[in-house]
Amino acid sequence: MQDRRKFVRGLIGFASTVPVISPAGAASGLAGGARPANPRAGGDLGRRIFAHWHIFRRSFENAPSSIDRYAEYLSPDGLGGKYRDSGGFIRERPLPRAPRTESNWMVLDFIDEIQTAARAGIDGFQYNIGWLKRDSKQFWIPLLEMLEASEKAGEEFSIMLSLDCAIIKPSWPIEDVVDALVSVATRPTIARASDGRLLLGAFAAELWPVSRWSDLLAGLSARGQNTYFIPTFLNPREAAPYLSVAHGASIWGGNRFSQLPAVQTFGDAVRALGKTWVAPVWSQDFRPKDRWFAEARNSELFRENWRRATESDADGIAIVTWNDYSESSEVQPSTSTQYAFYDLTKFCAAWYKLRKMPPIVEDVLLYFHRIEATDAPETGSLQHARFVNRFNDGTFNEIELLAFLVEPGRIEITTINGRAAMDAPPGLTSLRAPLAAGRPSFRLLRDNRVVIDLESTFEIRESSKYQDLLYHGGSSSRAPSRG
Repeated sequence: MQDRRKFVRGLIGFASTVPVISPAGAASGLAGGARPANPRAGGDLGRRIFAHWHIFRRSFENAPSSIDRYAEYLSPDGLGGKYRDSGGFIRERPLPRAPRTESNWMVLDFIDEIQTAARAGIDGFQYNIGWLKRDSKQFWIPLLEMLEASEKAGEEFSIMLSLDCAIIKPSWPIEDVVDALVSVATRPTIARASDGRLLLGAFAAELWPVSRWSDLLAGLSARGQNTYFIPTFLNPREAAPYLSVAHGASIWGGNRFSQLPAVQTFGDAVRALGKTWVAPVWSQDFRPKDRWFAEARNSELFRENWRRATESDADGIAIVTWNDYSESSEVQPSTSTQYAFYDLTKFCAAWYKLRKMPPIVEDVLLYFHRIEATDAPETGSLQHARFVNRFNDGTFNEIELLAFLVEPGRIEITTINGRAAMDAPPGLTSLRAPLAAGRPSFRLLRDNRVVIDLESTFEIRESSKYQDLLYHGGSSSRAPSRG
């Protein structure tokens, strides 16, 4: 199977200035008849939050975590040693669970995922379909299991169908694509626009010609499925002709600070055409399999993505991602990030939906830090080459304390090099200190009384066999879980 992620490199280099999309680019009609100039009319996304769901299930084979597929992915010797030079395919995994005794354990896992996502304010998963054969164990069978789970989970949670055009080639008969989508379109938890049209996404939509999308939408309509099409583009420069048939758009971007202005420019251009803008939100991007990382500045990239989407009143949010461990972008509770990005998702999602900061009813401290510095000379001793900062966006070897306070307090970060402290007001405050070897600790004090005293679950190291540049995290409100 072709790895769709190598196509991301085409997006990663797009310039900070994106050509404004001309309304003239949206004037053409669908094949077979005229259509309104603004295909969005009559429906919208309803400011929903979807999280991209990929192939990384909570468990692949219901085996003990010490011998399952994730153990192989994490090992330098796993997958036949394919990623030995980089120390393994991934650096963390979903929080392990004990093997289930039930025969429908896959559906039960999806119920757990859906309920967990819903508690964070996520309205649905955007399911990435990379193969249309109904016996596909990687793509189609998990979709059916997810749909069954969403119908049983007891949540207002929907599944948005999305075609992976980096895998499903333009040569695939369009009738087969229509048949596959129609076969699940009437399931009760399939995502729909406010006017009832089928929500359809696409990853790397520009890899198909516009005419093929016109044919697909016409074919779906002929089968009783009028569609609200929101493609995701790798390269926004190629988006203009596709917006003649799309009702909105998103892009696979926002994984670094220097890219954020271009993301906003593209979103503004989409909305200027009267179409739905779905803003992407990234936590971080670290790819040991490709030997590079993008600088996220602890939680700052994630918060800035949310801030821009909220202040611009984006029509919807695409969290990139719920569970893509190969790019370390997941917000699902995991062994290294714990619940830190997940809890921050819950807060930011509420802010987006309320259009104001949600009330803080309990003091909580979150922390974010790497477990080694990007420039530590003694790390990566078994690698042929050290991981590189893919975009030269600068590196930030810091520890961050993110304080959610109900009233003023003094917050502190303590390392072997000393203490960083500040008086913080009620609300949300970020405090930073230089990364230092050892296990940092975090405190909240009021009137010289310790209210919260928290030590990081993770020790910062000066040497390692393989680099781990993932931002780790933790919370004062949850006991650490290592699996």
